[in-house]
Amino acid sequence: SRELDILIYRAGDTPFLLPDDPPLVPSESLLAAVEVKSVLDRDEIRDCLEVAHSIRQLRPFGKRFADARARGQSADDGLPRCLFSIFAFDTDLVPGDDWMQREAARFADVAKSMSIPLQHVDRLVIMDRGIINCAHGVGHDSVKSGRAAVQFWFVHLVNHLLREDRRRPEIDIDIYTGRERWA
Repeated sequence: SRELDILIYRAGDTPFLLPDDPPLVPSESLLAAVEVKSVLDRDEIRDCLEVAHSIRQLRPFGKRFADARARGQSADDGLPRCLFSIFAFDTDLVPGDDWMQREAARFADVAKSMSIPLQHVDRLVIMDRGIINCAHGVGHDSVKSGRAAVQFWFVHLVNHLLREDRRRPEIDIDIYTGRERWA
């Protein structure tokens, strides 16, 4: 994938492939990724969508990363999942009661122009405003509720990490050594 701002991975079964900066880790260990932006605008959304799409091109365990499953939907399909979030400290959209609808519509418009499915980004967090579920265009307005967007995101993240870690098989790091070519 492209370089990520923050990645959360299974350290217990993840040796660094190359002790470099930035480090490389196997896609089989990637559980979540976060892109961080100072001010969200159309260009930053485009950049984040490209990064999210690059993650979806990876094939952990020879499979694709799954989209978010609907509440109650079984996860016994064997597909790994990587929660992808965008954090922005602010947005260039003017404040207003409809900021969330405008932000979700702008995100959807940029994704459509790039032919990237909305499901490639799970959560869009604008720190002082709220959180948006990108695939469904719904969210939580922190200004109206007085509850921090990061609090909601953190609960989603922890829930995802606990479930996904239990579902993931251990990785066979030999797949990266090319053992099938040994003679």
